[in-house]
Formats: sequence, C-alpha cells, structure tokens
Amino acid sequence: MSLFHPLLWKIGCLNSAFAIVCASAGGHKPWDEERKRIFQKGINLHLFGSIGIILSSFKHSLFVGLLFLLGTILFSCTAYYRCFKDDKKYNILMPFGGSMFIIGWIGLAFI
Repeated sequence: MSLFHPLLWKIGCLNSAFAIVCASAGGHKPWDEERKRIFQKGINLHLFGSIGIILSSFKHSLFVGLLFLLGTILFSCTAYYRCFKDDKKYNILMPFGGSMFIIGWIGLAFI
C-alpha cells in the first residue's frame, strides 16, 4: 500500500496552486474593506482546505478529502464570485462550505 493516496495528493497540491492564483488575481483589486475581508477569508479557508486534502491523502480518506474540496467550492469559490462580480446571490452557500471544512477537520481527527 502506498504511503499516501495519490489522487488526494494531486487534488490537494493543485488546489493549493489554484488558491495562490486566486490570491494573485484578487490581491491588488481596489475593493472596499468588506470585499477585501471576504476575499481574504476565502483565500485563508482555501489554503487550509488544501492542507486538509493533502493530510487526508496520508490517511487514505477520500471521503474526508472530498469534504475539504466541497468546502472550498461552497465557501471559497462563493467568496471569490462575490468579490469579483460584486454579486451576493450565492452567499447562502458559504455557511455550508464552512460546515464542510469543520466536518472535514473533525473527520481527519478521528480516522
């Protein structure tokens, strides 16, 4: 058996790269303070989610890794959309994404 789950490893590393691309794309925008704050939360949780996916690869837990990926999609991508488009219509998804991150970290603790 491999030391880590190769698919989760790749997803986690690519997700980290995507977080850095997003940070670069939005880091210098002349947004108001609220949008800057939301964007920074999106970046932070995106990077922490990427770390969670990478750690999940060592535990061979595809389910937990997917929780982190779902958290990224529902929270971070929604935050990016909100900031880049100045549109709040998907904000309702963010608490579900945050919950996926929380459940993912709890799952990682107990697998």
